[in-house]
Amino acid sequence: MSVELQQQVDPATVPAYQPRLAGKGRRFATFAIDYVLYLALAIVAAMVAPLIWGEGIMVWFDGLRSYLTASLLLMAFYLVFEGTCAFTPGKLFVGTRVVDEQGRPPTLRQVFVRTIARFIPFEPFSVLLNDDARGWHDSLAKTYVVLAPEAPVNR
Repeated sequence: MSVELQQQVDPATVPAYQPRLAGKGRRFATFAIDYVLYLALAIVAAMVAPLIWGEGIMVWFDGLRSYLTASLLLMAFYLVFEGTCAFTPGKLFVGTRVVDEQGRPPTLRQVFVRTIARFIPFEPFSVLLNDDARGWHDSLAKTYVVLAPEAPVNR
């Protein structure tokens, strides 16, 4: 007869997750790097699309359809990077990661909420206006941008 031992954990003795939040400087650098990469990706897509699908595809780069195309491309950029790696190229470069409120990689749902929230007007300024550099896309998705374990604290 085997007896399973269950360890009783007192929640009062377990320290709460204390994220090492990325500061406003790193957040701005990440935004700038990712935005430049996104624009480069959009330019490449605009040049390659007609070669693959013919000149008729160029109608998608006009007016409202261009906004929809750019929005879908931006969504794909963040969903692919943050959904698979918990970081974007900018976050990788400056040494930050996206985590949930327990310090784990975000779920795909959280990444989707973060990405959709980026379309709120003036949302990028929300990072600058909060003392903890947590933007609306972070708080709505219940995520944080933290220093990666190997990133120096004093950056």
